[in-house]
Amino acid sequence: MNRSFVRRSLFTCALVLAACRGDAPAGGGTLVVGAPTDPKQVFPALYDETMGKAISEVVYDKLADLGLALNTVGDSGYLPRLAQRWEWSRDSLQIAFHLDPAARWHDGAPVRAEDVRFAFTLYTDPTVSSPRADDIGAQLDSVTVRDSLTAVVWYKRRSAEQFHEVANNLVPLPAHLLGAVRRDSIATSAAARTLVGSGPFRVAKWEPGQFIELAAAPGFYRGRAKLDRVLFTFVAQPTTLLAKLYGGELDVADAFPAGDVAELRKHRDLRLVRAMSFAYNYLVFNFFDGASDRPHPIFSDRSVRRALTMALDRDAMARSVFGEVGVAGAGPLTRSQWSFDSSLTRIPFDRDGAARLLDSLGWRTGADGVRAKGGHRLAFSVLVPGTSKPRQLIAPLIQAQWKQIGVALDITVLDPASLGPMLGKHTFDAFAGSFQVSPSPSGLRATWARLAPPGSGYNPGRYFNPTVAAQVDSGIAASRLADAKQHFHTALDAIISDAPAVWLYESPNLVALGTQVRTPPLRADAWWANLEQWSFAPGAAPARAAAAKAP
Repeated sequence: MNRSFVRRSLFTCALVLAACRGDAPAGGGTLVVGAPTDPKQVFPALYDETMGKAISEVVYDKLADLGLALNTVGDSGYLPRLAQRWEWSRDSLQIAFHLDPAARWHDGAPVRAEDVRFAFTLYTDPTVSSPRADDIGAQLDSVTVRDSLTAVVWYKRRSAEQFHEVANNLVPLPAHLLGAVRRDSIATSAAARTLVGSGPFRVAKWEPGQFIELAAAPGFYRGRAKLDRVLFTFVAQPTTLLAKLYGGELDVADAFPAGDVAELRKHRDLRLVRAMSFAYNYLVFNFFDGASDRPHPIFSDRSVRRALTMALDRDAMARSVFGEVGVAGAGPLTRSQWSFDSSLTRIPFDRDGAARLLDSLGWRTGADGVRAKGGHRLAFSVLVPGTSKPRQLIAPLIQAQWKQIGVALDITVLDPASLGPMLGKHTFDAFAGSFQVSPSPSGLRATWARLAPPGSGYNPGRYFNPTVAAQVDSGIAASRLADAKQHFHTALDAIISDAPAVWLYESPNLVALGTQVRTPPLRADAWWANLEQWSFAPGAAPARAAAAKAP
C-alpha cells in the first residue's frame, strides 16, 4: 500500500486545520512515529518513561547534548545547544554556561540564565517529586545568575560525570510561565501539558491515548527543522503496530520486535537500523507482602531468590524469543554502559543446584508437585505488560522451567491502565519490567539503590541494600573514572548477588524506518536525537505536502 496515500487519508484534516490557523507546512512533510504507549508525562522534570523522554527532548533543548561517542565523563564530545560555550573554574567546582542569545521559548520570549536557575529550584523541590531530583541534588549545590546570558552551576564536589549530571538532567524551563504555578500541583497543571519549550518542535495537539502532534518551531535558533511535523501515534497492541507499519501508516516504529525481522525484509519500502542496547528487562520480586510492610513469605529470603534465578536458562530463553540477536541480561545495566565489565558476578544456570538449595531451605515438594514451607506454597503470580510481546513470550518459558523445580507460576497480562496502579501501590508478587538506561550508570541510584517515592515506577520491588547505596553514591561522586568504575563494580556485584530480580534479557535496539526517510547517523541511546535534521527523500515530501493541501 502506498504510504503517502494512507498518511494523506489520516492527517489531511489536521493539516488543513493548521493551514486555516496560518501555520501551514512549508513542504517538509509529516513524519509518523508508532509508539506502544501514551506517555504519562512529557514535562522534563516529571517524565520517567522512554516515550516521554523522546518527546520531551525534541520539545525542550538542553544546555549541551551527548555526541555520537556517548561519552559521559568530562565534557569531551558534548555538543553545544542552549549553551554556546562553557568554562570551568580552576577547582572544577563551577561551570559557567554562556547561553545563545538567539535562543527563544516557543512563545517568543528569550531563554535566559534565570530559566536555568529556576529549573534547578523546581527539579530539587521535594513537592515536585522529580525522578531526577536525586541525581541533581546529590551533585549540585546551587545555580546562580552572573548576567542574563550566563548561568553558573556550583557543585558540592568534583566527580567524573559532573558535567553530564547537568547537561543530561537539568533542562532549562521557562520561569516567566512556570514561576507562578504551585509546585505541589505542577504535575496536573496546564503548564505540564502545554509544554512551551525551546527545542526544534512545539506541541501542536495532544489527544491523550491517541497521538501527540508536533510542529516545527518557527524561528528555531539553530535553524528550522527540515520536517514540518512529527506525529507520535500510540498503538497499544504490537500486532496492530506492525500492521500499521507494513500497511504504510507509519514512517518509524520504535523498539521493533526481533521476531519480525524476517517479515520486515519482505517490505522493500522499509529498512532496519540496529544499534547498541540501552534497555534491560527483568522479573522483579516484591520484598514485601503486597503494599504492607510485612516481609514477603517467599521473596524476603535471599537464598530463595538465588535459587529461582539459578533454575532459569536465561541464555536459551533470550535466543528463543529473539533468535540470533537474543542476549541474556548481565544485571541492572546493559553491556553498552561504561560500568559493564565481563568480570561482574553472574548467578549460573544450575537447575539441579537450585532444587538442592530449595530442599536445604525446607521447601518440600507436595503431592501436587509444588513445594511448600510453613504453610506457604511456592506459588505466586507475575504481572506482564500487555504492550510487551517479548515479555509475554518469555513468561511461559519461565513458568515451564520453574515448574521443573516445584514452583507454580501464574501469569497475568495487563494493560498499562490496570498495571500502573498495582505497581505504584506495590500490590503484586512479581513483575516483568524493563528499564531504559542512559550511557551513564548514575541512574542505578534511582532504580536499585533508593526506595522510590509512592507511585514511582522505579525500584518496584522495594529492594534496598545500604552497601549498594553507599557504593553507588561513591561512584557518582568519584572524580577519577577508574575509581568510579570500581565503586559501580562493587555495587553491581552486590545487587546481582542479592538477586532482587532475574535479569532476563537486553532489548535488541531495532528501529524500523521507511526507506523514504533520510536521517543523520542515529545516536545509539536515542534515535530521536537530531530529529530536526530528518527529512524525506527528494520528491517524497513535496508530493505529500501537495496532497495534504488538496480538498
